[in-house]
Amino acid sequence: MATMDANQPATEQPTGVYQSDPAVQASKRTSIGLTAHRATARESVQRPPNAGLRLSQWWLVMCLIVLLLAVGILTVARTMDPDTTWETVNNPFTAWFGKPAVGGDQPEKAVINFADRFDASSPFLATYTEPDVFAAAVLPELGVYRLDVWPNYLGWSRISIPAAAAMELETTVAISPETPDAAAGIIGRFADKGDFVFFAVDGRGNVSVTQWVDSLANPLPVLVSQAVLNPAGSTNRLRLDDNGSVLRFYGNDTLLAEVAAPRAETRGAAGIAAQATSSQSVTVDFLELIVTTPSSR
Repeated sequence: MATMDANQPATEQPTGVYQSDPAVQASKRTSIGLTAHRATARESVQRPPNAGLRLSQWWLVMCLIVLLLAVGILTVARTMDPDTTWETVNNPFTAWFGKPAVGGDQPEKAVINFADRFDASSPFLATYTEPDVFAAAVLPELGVYRLDVWPNYLGWSRISIPAAAAMELETTVAISPETPDAAAGIIGRFADKGDFVFFAVDGRGNVSVTQWVDSLANPLPVLVSQAVLNPAGSTNRLRLDDNGSVLRFYGNDTLLAEVAAPRAETRGAAGIAAQATSSQSVTVDFLELIVTTPSSR
């Protein structure tokens, strides 16, 4: 056991007692060959790194990127035509520079030559009567252009766009339910009353194409005979697309027939027609008529 002599100086400490005096601790460390103070000792408490702080910093970067993308999209949207569709957005350079870029695959714009819904006197189609053959008239109160045709006759109204290399004629037609045998449709490449092509549908949904040459009728094959057309008493949307070399006939957006175009001098000559195919007079109403040609650009 350690003892302390009463005559021992007060500055001496008994063995085994912890000394808190820094000077005494330093003296003891140097006496045994150590440095006066431990180099590893830290005056402040060190905490482990905060992993959540690093993650929050990355979230800030991601939010900044999203904000920049949103600003960019809004800026582009303000520079685009408000009528731009997704087809146009397929190649945005089309909307910015006003012409298709390479690979844009943009459809050619069309020029509307005339459009009529027959809610007033028509400047395009005449009121006409040929006794015991057919009668044609605009009926504004009904909003239709009506063709009444006597038995076994074909009546028409012609439309002409001189020098049109290509054209498209579209109409909505309704056959009276009392005369389902009636045929109605579009005439293409009209040269004279004995030389044209008649694309027609009847009130039973049948499709026919007849090419008249020198006043002789020659039936042509069709692609679809029934199923896509509405019966008499309902409407059908008909369209003739003449691209200069081929005439394509559509019913309710379905291709019904395709015919090689006759001679070039008949381009731009077309019409709408109705036919009484039996011994009964027929009534056919055309609800509208639109004629377009490709734009020259």
